[in-house]
Amino acid sequence: MSESAKKKKSSKDVDDD
Repeated sequence: MSESAKKKKSSKDVDDD
């Protein structure tokens, strides 16, 4: 869910894979 995470906050805050 890399795309979703990046759209969320900073990918680091949403555990981007």
